[in-house]
Amino acid sequence: MKAAGAAIDYRPDIDGLRALAVLAVVVYHYAPVRLPGGFVGVDIFFVISGYLITKVLISDFEAHAFSLLVFYKRRIHRIFPALILILALCLLVGWFLLFPTEYARLGKSVAGGAWFVENFVLWQEAGYFDTDAVLKPLLHLWSLAVEEQFYIFWPLILWFSIRRRWPLTRVVALTTLLSFLVNLLSLRLDATAAFYLLGSRAWELMAGAWLAARHHAAGTPGGSNVQACAGLLLIGVGVCCIRPWFGFPGYWALLPVLGSALLISAGPGAWINRHLLARKPMVWVGLISYPLYLWHWTLWSLITVVFDEFGNPLKRIVKVAALAAAFLLSWGTYVWLEKPIRRQPLGRTTWGLLFTVLLLGAAGLSVYLAQGLPGRGTNTATVKQYLASVTVSPLSGQCFGAALLRGERLAERPFCEVGDVAAPRWVLAYGDSHARSLLPALDAYGKAAHVRVVFAALPGCLSLVDFAYTSQPTGDACARLGPVLADKAWTQKASAVVLIDSWINYVGSVAAVVPEARFRQALGATLDAYQARGIPVVLLEDNPHQRMGLLGTLRFGTVTDRKINASAVSLAEHRASQAGANQLLEALVAGRPLASVLSLDDALCRGGVCPWVRAGRFLYFDSSHLSVEGARQVYPTLARRLDEILR
Repeated sequence: MKAAGAAIDYRPDIDGLRALAVLAVVVYHYAPVRLPGGFVGVDIFFVISGYLITKVLISDFEAHAFSLLVFYKRRIHRIFPALILILALCLLVGWFLLFPTEYARLGKSVAGGAWFVENFVLWQEAGYFDTDAVLKPLLHLWSLAVEEQFYIFWPLILWFSIRRRWPLTRVVALTTLLSFLVNLLSLRLDATAAFYLLGSRAWELMAGAWLAARHHAAGTPGGSNVQACAGLLLIGVGVCCIRPWFGFPGYWALLPVLGSALLISAGPGAWINRHLLARKPMVWVGLISYPLYLWHWTLWSLITVVFDEFGNPLKRIVKVAALAAAFLLSWGTYVWLEKPIRRQPLGRTTWGLLFTVLLLGAAGLSVYLAQGLPGRGTNTATVKQYLASVTVSPLSGQCFGAALLRGERLAERPFCEVGDVAAPRWVLAYGDSHARSLLPALDAYGKAAHVRVVFAALPGCLSLVDFAYTSQPTGDACARLGPVLADKAWTQKASAVVLIDSWINYVGSVAAVVPEARFRQALGATLDAYQARGIPVVLLEDNPHQRMGLLGTLRFGTVTDRKINASAVSLAEHRASQAGANQLLEALVAGRPLASVLSLDDALCRGGVCPWVRAGRFLYFDSSHLSVEGARQVYPTLARRLDEILR
């Protein structure tokens, strides 16, 4: 993602390729539906970085001019100025506006970003594509960490290879192949590790390094239009067709990596390189690509964290404003910070930059260890009371997500048991993260009615008997969950089944990702399969989704139930937004006497409003997931329906 520090023949078309990469990432982050594979822009950056820096390293080695200390000093001058700006901004905004839990989480990311281990931090958290990703202002620093970890080892490997007079292109090719195989193996064992860690990403930088070694030996080609066309086509297919759930990097990463390598290899004389990539607007974006990469995401994420969600028209306006600000700030960073510092000699300025980044990392770690410094003004007694009710069931740890997996695959026992776990009579309940939200209600019902509840839920997973969809990299686990649980219900004679999903995330809305005909067939087949075995099925309509994020209701001004609920979704809005999905559910249970639909509206809405809070307690954990208190509100409605079935 960074240009080399030493002098090499300048190629404006490579800056244009940088522009292509950063614009793909920006569009993906600001409008993912428009460019669903735009995240592969990072892979393009990796290839460019490997190519440019390896080219400089080889030249320095052969001229006996290489110094490891000078190499790292140049990296500091290139990377640290803009990084310091971003890390300092996050700590400053967090101090004044974030709640303790938010500030602690941000502090951990500041430390990870400053010390180039953010990829490890994120590996231990949820994935790059999860719904909470927008609440992580430094999420994008994982790629910076991968790059700098690579450049700890790569100069030494190159130096050793050249010193031993090994054939450089073969050494690089062998190392590239080894890392690519690690990538394929990691994807099978732990998809999150494959995405974030150096071992499965190094081959992308090595692809650029191999090209640099080849060009050093044979010279840069004058221009191959065939290569340039093929390269642009591969990148175009990648950014338009790759999806987050495809299993990435894996084989899919070959599209942007080979595409970038072909465009670089085509040389500056190729028509596409000369007339498209080397045009002044593309070169200008390429020159500010590094600060733009840093600014665009941090700005939008901080706006989202502080103000939470906006209504659609306002959200579009704010996004456009944030994007314009990102370009202006990136240009200012490049002109007034990066360029002047790059002209400074490698001495006191270098050590000052290093000290500042280390200090910011230490500050971030201190914030994290101090649990977000709860003594700040954002944490009043009233806010503390409200925040204390924003909880999910502790049972989630054994019943949801990773608890049901081994790596990225389904565990042998992919469920938990709650309620009266010794009871012979049992009910099966499963679904996505909205099912997880209702664990307290299911557990309470099981204990009161002496029923064992077998429960399972995977995030973003719609798992039916013969069809599954997931937004997560756990596609195989999601696909197997429904059939495995259905088989258990059939063979061990479940008394009832409760399916709990955020239906509008999959079908019957503008955000639908499953074709309606396929959904009708799949859910109908699932209901028929249970009915054929005499097992009643309850389809829970989804709970209301609030219009904005939860913490935005608490952040500014005096906090009361009335003020918080002033932003709550109305019953009419809720019913309109979910009408498409709910009508499908009603149509599918018609003519199936053992299937029914259960609405939660009476439990969660009163007087035409579906409130955020009741009696000082939040019914929601975020804008769409119920809290423990919300599940308690649902309990009587759910208990009545299950009593009717089981009596």
